Amino acid sequence: MNQKFWEEYQKSALSTAVYNKIIPAGTLNIYYPTAGLVGEIGELIEVIQLKRSEEIIIGEFGDILWYIADIYTVLNEPMSSEPFSRWVTAGAVSGTLLDLCKNSGLLMNQIKKIARDDKFEINDTKRDFILDKLKEISYNLWCVAASLNISCSMEDIARKNTEKLNERMLEGKLHGSDGSR
Repeated sequence: MNQKFWEEYQKSALSTAVYNKIIPAGTLNIYYPTAGLVGEIGELIEVIQLKRSEEIIIGEFGDILWYIADIYTVLNEPMSSEPFSRWVTAGAVSGTLLDLCKNSGLLMNQIKKIARDDKFEINDTKRDFILDKLKEISYNLWCVAASLNISCSMEDIARKNTEKLNERMLEGKLHGSDGSR
């Protein structure tokens, strides 16, 4: 996988972030994109359980990638391509989904503790933990895609997500909860 592609995707994702325009300047807002990531993982699991179309599942993958890119941005780190370049053996979707849930829950729990105990100050140890969890979540996501035999690469999913968000931005429809907006 191409590291440069993911860094460009990260910049593109940032250009469609609307919440960061309402957060006070200088405020580290890692809570919102982490909560969004966990919510999107829940939506992915729901569409898989409901046996929705591949197009809808790919849309959820794209939304998850957007939040991953945004968390890397908040941490002022480049989005890593490494999780998407590991070799995957096809496995049971349920096990992979459980890993995805576990890692997103552990990430959200760490962010909660940073908010509660540290007033959003992230030390090096906690930063490393967050970055490791992002890599694990990215890898879990890739494994889920492989186990579902998704017909496109993570880069293709990211491109589709960028196109969708750019269209919504032009239409003034980035806000909302309806997938069709």
